[in-house]
Amino acid sequence: MRALLIDEGGAELARFGRVLSDHAWQVSHRRWPTPEEFALLPTTVDMVLIAIAVVDQRLHDCLSLFRQRGDDAVIIVLGEFSVEDRIKALNFGADDFLRRESPGELLLSRALALLRLRSNRFKPHYEIGDLQLDLIHRRVNRSGTEILLSHREFQLLVLLAQHAGQTLSRSFMIEHLWGQDQAADDNTLDAYVSRLRRKLDAPFETRLVSTVRGVGYRLAATDNAPAQPVRPIY
Repeated sequence: MRALLIDEGGAELARFGRVLSDHAWQVSHRRWPTPEEFALLPTTVDMVLIAIAVVDQRLHDCLSLFRQRGDDAVIIVLGEFSVEDRIKALNFGADDFLRRESPGELLLSRALALLRLRSNRFKPHYEIGDLQLDLIHRRVNRSGTEILLSHREFQLLVLLAQHAGQTLSRSFMIEHLWGQDQAADDNTLDAYVSRLRRKLDAPFETRLVSTVRGVGYRLAATDNAPAQPVRPIY
C-alpha cells in the first residue's frame, strides 16, 4: 500500500507518516506542488493525505488534477473546516476529512475502510490457510505461533497477501515496495523474500511463498492453489 503526503513544508504530517509506515505502507512526502511539479508526483498510490489551512482554489486545482489523471486513490484532507468548507472540498474531489490532532490509527482505519469500498484487496485482516495477518495491530500469526517481521518483510507479506494466489512480477513488487524513493533491484527483492521465507515457511510443513521462475513470486491462496496462475501481474 502506498501513500502520498502533501503539505506546505511543515512537519505536521510526519506523525501520520510514521503510523502508516509502521503498518506496512510505503510513504512519500512532498511539499505542495506547482502545476508543473504535479506531473512528477507518484502515480501508483492508494491514498493521498493533504494538509491545508484553507479550502481554496489551490486545493480545488490539486484535487481536480488528481481526478483528471484517472487516480482512484482515496484522498483525505487534514484540517479544521466548517460544514460549508467540507461540502466544497467534497465537490472538489476529496473523500474524507480528519482533524490535525486525530490519532494516526484513525487515519489508518478510515483509509482502509474507504479503500475496501473500491477494492476487495484492501482488508484490515487476512486469513490464508493457517496464516493470519492483522494490518491494524501489525501482527502475523501462523498455526498459533506469532511471527516477528521487520518493517520491509511485513510490507512484502502484505503485498503478497493482497494478491494471494496470483503471481507478482519482480518489477511490480519493486515498484510497490520501493517506488521511486529508494534504489532497489532484483537482488534486493530476492534477499527480502529469502528472509521472509525463513520466518514464514521454514518452521512449517507447508510452504506458502512460491517462486515462479522467470517472473516473480506468489503467495498461495489456499493449500491447493494452482502452482502458477495464468496471468501474472506485471
